[in-house]
Amino acid sequence: MARIIALIKKEILSILNSPIIYIVTIGFVVVNSWLYFENFFVAEQATLRTYFAFFPWILLFLIPAISMRVWAEEKKSGTIEFLLTTATKDWEAVIAKYLSTLILILFILICTLPVPLSVAAIGNVDGGQIVTNYIAAFLLAASMVAIGQWLSSLSKNQIVSFIITLLVLFALMMIGLPYLLASTKGILTEGMRFLSTQTHFLNMSKGVIDIRDVTYFISIIVLFLFLNVFSLQSRHWK
Repeated sequence: MARIIALIKKEILSILNSPIIYIVTIGFVVVNSWLYFENFFVAEQATLRTYFAFFPWILLFLIPAISMRVWAEEKKSGTIEFLLTTATKDWEAVIAKYLSTLILILFILICTLPVPLSVAAIGNVDGGQIVTNYIAAFLLAASMVAIGQWLSSLSKNQIVSFIITLLVLFALMMIGLPYLLASTKGILTEGMRFLSTQTHFLNMSKGVIDIRDVTYFISIIVLFLFLNVFSLQSRHWK
């Protein structure tokens, strides 16, 4: 545990010394706020439904931008061998990098709080639904990070990692869209609906936390963190 904490501190300091945290934080808050307030006064209704509806689509670009450097940069610079041949175990490095990124995601989400708090101050907004939407957004982001971190471990090129992660996350969102599901039947429809991150996010964004949706996100996280460790250990087989 001490090694993991030390690695988390190292990763956070590395993130803070990089302009990416400030760029992505400002970008997320500004873009999401702009998309929301563009239609806020037209709707003439204090609702946060559209505000949170934009979260998955912005995270679709944000997460690949953050996760692309997790392992690809280490591989390119050659520091991955130093990191993984010291006393640090592969799974400890994976967990440390993952938790460091989650702390960054949590910070970004906290920075978006002024908007829903402002809307709640001028209208009748369900506070419980705000909480469940943030839980849904965090779980969605956490699952996306796990996928992106694994894909980053497969490449030395950050741009390649970004593009592949973007495509995979986009596919997982698209397969749950209603118009696409309408073109399929039976078990295929149910399978696509279950696999889609968008399906489970929308379920939770309605204000109800279903154990099935939480289990889905946790399963995605565990699976891809395991694949990340497996990917790192495969270097011993070469």
